[in-house]
Amino acid sequence: MHEDHEDFTRLATGFSRIERRHKRFMNRVLAERGVTGISYSCIIAIEKNPGISQDRLAELQGVDKSRAARMVRRLELDGYVSREPHPGDRRRYMLSLTPKGKELFALIATISRQWAALVSGDIDGADIATMLTTIDNIIRNIDSQGWR
Repeated sequence: MHEDHEDFTRLATGFSRIERRHKRFMNRVLAERGVTGISYSCIIAIEKNPGISQDRLAELQGVDKSRAARMVRRLELDGYVSREPHPGDRRRYMLSLTPKGKELFALIATISRQWAALVSGDIDGADIATMLTTIDNIIRNIDSQGWR
């Protein structure tokens, strides 16, 4: 067990800086389409989970159900997402991307590849894999202590 608190403070600060820069990068390109950070992450989640419920989307995005409903409504009004009642529970909605939403997802994927190339630079793939495993382990340790 690594106990140097300064290392973990530096790690948390580094994650925060990377996340802020990632959002800034993505928002610069997507803002002209009226899409912002939480919206594009919703588009990604819906594409990867067709038929996902609003409740599950809220859980994945780390927001409350009312905020998720507002986000989905905005995406629906903008023509990116369709909501269909769940066949087994009329109070739930199943979400999917419209053709316009799929086009936006393709753009997000392209921009994400540009970001990945920018940040990975000359970092070896094995180092990235190790880093991702370590991050997953840190998150698991935090979650196991009830700090979701």
